[in-house]
Amino acid sequence: MFKATQAHLTYDKVVLRYLIGIKKRQLTWCGKQISLPHVLGEILAFVDSSWVDDKINRRSSMAYYLFVNNATFSWRATLSQTVSLSTTEAELMALASCSCDIVWARELALELGFPQLKSTNVYEDNTGCIALANHVHLRGRSKHIAL
Repeated sequence: MFKATQAHLTYDKVVLRYLIGIKKRQLTWCGKQISLPHVLGEILAFVDSSWVDDKINRRSSMAYYLFVNNATFSWRATLSQTVSLSTTEAELMALASCSCDIVWARELALELGFPQLKSTNVYEDNTGCIALANHVHLRGRSKHIAL
C-alpha cells in the first residue's frame, strides 16, 4: 500500500463484490449421486506425473487428487523437488507424495467418524511405477523414495 494507485482500489472493490456475492454459498458433501469408481465414504486417489516439463531445471511436474463421495477434497499439482532420471522415477515420486496425503486423509476420516475399512485405491498409469510399488524391488536411485 506504499504506492497505491486507483487500479489497486478498483481491484479491491472487485474482490469485495465477489466475496459479498458468494457469502451465502455453501459446500455440500452429498453421497446420493455417486458413480463408479467412487464408493460412498471411501477415499480414492488419482496420480500422474510428466517427466521433465521444466526444460531449464529438468524437473518433472506431478499431480494427484483425492476424492470422497465423487468430490475432490485434496489435491496437489507442482514441480517435483528433485530431478528424476526416468518417467518411472517421476511417477514413483508423485505416488510417494500422494501416499503421504492418503495417510493424512485416512486419519482425518477416522477422526470425522467414517473409518476406511478397506485399502485406498490409487489409480496410476505408469507400468514401471506400478511394478516398483507392488514388488518393492527398489534399486539405484529409487531406494531413496519411501513408500
